[in-house]
Amino acid sequence: GVAPYYQFSEVPSPPNGYSWSDISYVIGGFGWKARFIGLDGYIITEGGQNQYNLGTEGWVDYHKDERKVYDCGSCHTTGYSPVGNQDGLEGLIGTWAAPGIQCEECHGPGSLHALNPGVVRLTIDTRPESCGKCHNRGGFNTTIAASGGFTRHHEEGNEHLNSPHKDLNCVGCHDPHAGVRYSDLEGINPMRTECESCHAEATASFSDSPIFDDHKDVECIDCHMPFAAKSALKVSEYEGDVRSHLIRINPSADAEPFSPDGKTTNPYITTEFACLNCHEGENKEWAEAGAALVHGFDTPLTTAFVGSGQCQACHEDYYTDFVQSGHPYKLNKVVNGQPPTYPFSTVPSPPDGYGWDDISYVIGGYGWKARFIGLDGYIITAGGRNQWNLATGTWSDYHKDELKAYDCGRCHTTGYSPEGHQDGRPGLIGTWTETGIGCEACHGPAAAHIQNPDVVPMSVDTRSESCGGCHNRGGINSSIPASGGFIRHHEQYNEMQNSSHNQLTCITCHDPHKATRLRHEVDQDDTPSHLGGNGPMLIQGVRVDCEGCHTDARASLQANALADEHGNSTCESCHMPKMTKSAVALGTYLGDTSTHLWRINTSASAEPFTGDGKLANGYLTTEFTCLSSGCHMAETKVWAEAAAEDIHGAGFSAVGALGGEPDS
Repeated sequence: GVAPYYQFSEVPSPPNGYSWSDISYVIGGFGWKARFIGLDGYIITEGGQNQYNLGTEGWVDYHKDERKVYDCGSCHTTGYSPVGNQDGLEGLIGTWAAPGIQCEECHGPGSLHALNPGVVRLTIDTRPESCGKCHNRGGFNTTIAASGGFTRHHEEGNEHLNSPHKDLNCVGCHDPHAGVRYSDLEGINPMRTECESCHAEATASFSDSPIFDDHKDVECIDCHMPFAAKSALKVSEYEGDVRSHLIRINPSADAEPFSPDGKTTNPYITTEFACLNCHEGENKEWAEAGAALVHGFDTPLTTAFVGSGQCQACHEDYYTDFVQSGHPYKLNKVVNGQPPTYPFSTVPSPPDGYGWDDISYVIGGYGWKARFIGLDGYIITAGGRNQWNLATGTWSDYHKDELKAYDCGRCHTTGYSPEGHQDGRPGLIGTWTETGIGCEACHGPAAAHIQNPDVVPMSVDTRSESCGGCHNRGGINSSIPASGGFIRHHEQYNEMQNSSHNQLTCITCHDPHKATRLRHEVDQDDTPSHLGGNGPMLIQGVRVDCEGCHTDARASLQANALADEHGNSTCESCHMPKMTKSAVALGTYLGDTSTHLWRINTSASAEPFTGDGKLANGYLTTEFTCLSSGCHMAETKVWAEAAAEDIHGAGFSAVGALGGEPDS
């Protein structure tokens, strides 16, 4: 018999003639309106005046005198089932675990995670489809329901599909845990990305427009996200109480906001809502002329690459991180006989007998090695000693005395075309617009976006297959090529497909704009920290540390009998050992690149590679996890099998973490 509590709003009473003892549930009451469910489970409609509107603090009719069941539980409750009647109340269709939209509605049931968070991780689908399953009316599609001269409420998902932001995730702009309705009272910003962050040019052009003085207090969302939808009430003829998510404005005086029958919204905002909701005394012809002056874009849109440097003006934080990562340095042009510069490394000289004037490009030089391309476009191989290895400061042979064209541009450059020869050099196969992997290699050509970011958004395919397009060898599949007792380099995608993380995306763990291989000290080395070395300093680029998901595994390591010996080991020391070789092998079982297989087969009979040594078997073995250089080199695989079983403590079991068969 006590009213629900709301942090920022209040529902003062039930409808006239009812007390709180007559009410089983209140629908809403937080943001726009409140309706009431009686003790039989039916929505109260008798006599009308049954919906309380918070905006006016007044009552209106909702389906007056109709018999209305409550059948909204699929989106309004958590753990919903369409079977049965909650609390045994006939009018409540279905049952639920909790009223309202709670954590588990988006993240899934939490009981297993609560029992063992190290093994059972809660995840979430961040695609617009996930939010759109509830933020729609009549299905998540491009049809936008309308009624009474406004878009109907909870149509944000369908509006989004019609907008220039349709390829963006809802959570790119919204923090789903923070409130939008009362953000001023909460003292937090629920928006992760403000319009100006991406649309700096549009903001600048608006500031320079001839009508700015009359609109300097106007925000982007006042025109591009007007109150074109109605949940509880309309404020005026062209102002409802819910913002549109269509974003794009059609300023034509002929543009109509709705279909002729008024039942659907056309996929754009018209000047009725963008302009005439404020300028009530004007007409659409006036608005069309005025709208053309707001941003002043009059240049035809073009599709072209512009170079990563153009992205810096609006995306400075991303750009600053990006230019310290390895992607931009996969291929580096030598200009005016000057060597390329790198943020954390140095390539001291070309191969013996060559000066910088003889070099057109350097392949790599950031993380592991550098190779050199001559003025004819062919990779320098004559005489050998042509690959500079950063880890050891030594030269080694790469295809000594072979004629080697440079045909790696598809993955090592931006805006690549297989046609022609870059700079007219015959050894360079194909052409490109930018050396190295620039912003547009993943996000696509940016010229049109820079011209009019309001109309042309930038997007990116975040699936692992997108990264796997380059981070593979021999194709996007589960075969892992090997050679010389190590996995071959850039095999991360193929390894992932064999791993216990094969359902995660690469960017679940990695921030693709940030580096994972940064060396800040001249004495930094790859010796594990538990053996007295500094270890590779991996910073910034890892979004999720192992312990973030595998808390039980870390705790069991620290609690077992081997903790003193291994307590300072990182998870990666064993589960991501350097089983891969990019430049040089640092030991019999120590390459120079971390594997992404994770799963350890502790059996003494397990072999890391196929009989011919040309493929890896899809799991880690104790040669690389235990017997590698600098660790237990004097021991045997039989010893390692027994020791590995105890590493996390007796009885510990984590899927994909410990011994037995590869799929255990």
